[in-house]
Amino acid sequence: MLNAAYTADTWKSFNSILNKLRKFHIEIQTDLIWPLSNEIAAKFCNWLMTKEGLTSKSTTVYMNALATIHRLKCLSDDSCKSPIVKTLIKGKENLESNLTFKSKGRTAMSLPVLKIIGNEIAKCEMNSYDKQVLWSACCTSFFAACRMGELLPKTKFGWDKNSTLTWDNVKIENDFATIHFKKTKTRTVGGEKIHVFSFKGHNCCPLKALKKLKNVTANSSGPVFKFSDGSNLTKSRLNTKIRFFLKNYFGDLANSFSGHSFRAGIPTLLGKYPDLIKDSHIMGWGRWSSNAFLHYTKLRTDQKLCLFKKIENVLNFK
Repeated sequence: MLNAAYTADTWKSFNSILNKLRKFHIEIQTDLIWPLSNEIAAKFCNWLMTKEGLTSKSTTVYMNALATIHRLKCLSDDSCKSPIVKTLIKGKENLESNLTFKSKGRTAMSLPVLKIIGNEIAKCEMNSYDKQVLWSACCTSFFAACRMGELLPKTKFGWDKNSTLTWDNVKIENDFATIHFKKTKTRTVGGEKIHVFSFKGHNCCPLKALKKLKNVTANSSGPVFKFSDGSNLTKSRLNTKIRFFLKNYFGDLANSFSGHSFRAGIPTLLGKYPDLIKDSHIMGWGRWSSNAFLHYTKLRTDQKLCLFKKIENVLNFK
């Protein structure tokens, strides 16, 4: 009769939460005593989100399941829904809300998440040159709202001179860099040019990253985003890297980040400030095809810099 009270999937979820609870107790080196005390339940809740990388929603499901297990044992479930447990989950929910935002069903990149990726790249086991390749690609794609198919080589080895971005297509000045995409998604005759400007105060300046990468690159005419072993940074490799770096922070939500997240980041953010940024500017910054886009491409570099200052103000908005 008891088995029939819940579906097979529900019983599996109970087993899952019990397995995690046993793992937690082994890590903290204590015996599993029922009912769980308020302190242990709170520590377990925090462990699920920090060590296991669960989202606030997943943690809520787990703690509710744990409460049900208590009731099935004829024990009080108060510790599983105590004020501290609810506060911990609420805090995680707020962090998720502040760090990420959605763009047409995808998770768009944000400045806080970009900084997390930067910290993770700095700590990872890649050599310093490969770290710079990856970090430069992330910074450039975020601030310039690049299409990854234009920014990165299409294959792991080899490259097409007619479409791959090489250092010959990157002109770095003191205050900005001009990047010429030879072949674009919109098939614009002669390609398209984007500008990268300095962004101070957050240790994620795309201009600084490109300059540093250029200075340590041996082949100044080859692909820009090429690792030290001769292989290229491709879209799929970038996706794998950023999802790995973000797994401990966002759990399963990390899988919703991709190369497109960088392209969607600033345009999605700017859309939240219609009084500050015009739609035509957003369309232009992302180089979307429209009459506004065609008009925007005629802006001079100093006019683009003026627009970027507005973008910088939005990124630093408190």
